[in-house]
Amino acid sequence: MTSVRVMTWNLWWRFGDWQERRKAILGILEETDPDVCGLQEVWQDRDENLAGWLAAELGLHWAWGPARNQHHWQARIGDPDVQQGTAILSRWPLTGVRTTILSEVHGRTALGAVVQTPTGGLPFLTGHLSSRGPDTFRRDQALRLSRMAVGMPDAVHPPVVTGDFNAAPGSPVLEPLTDTFCDAWAEANPGDPGGTWLGGTADTALRPDAGAAGPARIDHILVCRERGTAKRVVSARLAALRPVAGIRASDHAAVVADLVDRRLPAGHRAVVSGPGPSRT
Repeated sequence: MTSVRVMTWNLWWRFGDWQERRKAILGILEETDPDVCGLQEVWQDRDENLAGWLAAELGLHWAWGPARNQHHWQARIGDPDVQQGTAILSRWPLTGVRTTILSEVHGRTALGAVVQTPTGGLPFLTGHLSSRGPDTFRRDQALRLSRMAVGMPDAVHPPVVTGDFNAAPGSPVLEPLTDTFCDAWAEANPGDPGGTWLGGTADTALRPDAGAAGPARIDHILVCRERGTAKRVVSARLAALRPVAGIRASDHAAVVADLVDRRLPAGHRAVVSGPGPSRT
């Protein structure tokens, strides 16, 4: 793995025309072609898991971490038979999958796994922090996510942490993470705010970091500062900013970053065909 393309994206729960939105989501994933992708607000109903369907369509591996308290999410769409959680899609097999509850009352989770890349294991995590509550409450969630990342099984590559943290750069909520991890977007695009929350739902008043000046960047890709093996951020960009065939895929833009391990020479992206989807 001389390089790896990482993506994070909040999929907007089951709001709007979700049956059409899932097709738009698939189209954007096909276009961006991430090696590893962290997803938040992923749904599962009686018939399918959205992450499992995407993985089957794209030929990827996948893992799913449901929230412990589903009532918070089910009440918002009036459907008691749908579950919400975080998920990981990966070009390569996933091992050591684990879920951590970040907030039981708000149904927030973090999902971690070791991605078995061709050059060794890459600990990868995706989490969804609460949008409401005092900073101390949400900071504790960031601390749990940071400890989860540091406690992942030993691997060749240092961990990558992704997710919707409902906090903009510089927020004290993120300090437990930014003490250990650096912001891939800021590394690649200094001075560019890169807003990711596009708005358009009743949650507007619940986004404490979304100011009137424009969309806030509350979705992040963080790379480890330590161990002498921190990845070099080659580039970072936003995806899913525009409708697909007239359908808005999500109320969040996705963040996509290309990372290169400093110990390995820069080169073309590694492309390894996986054996097909595997439910973890």
